[in-house]
Amino acid sequence: MSRPCLRDAQHELSYADVVRHTEAVAEQMAERGVGEGDVVAVTRSRMWRASARLA
Repeated sequence: MSRPCLRDAQHELSYADVVRHTEAVAEQMAERGVGEGDVVAVTRSRMWRASARLA
């Protein structure tokens, strides 16, 4: 099991979870035409999770 990377009172994400989420978001963004160097606005109510996914 991967070590904890992010944790709050209700959730815990391991480093492996963060990598998996990041790769999934990157794939979804690429499918929509977002490329390296493009500026993307992020607005989420759970900002730390969004940040982790874009890390």
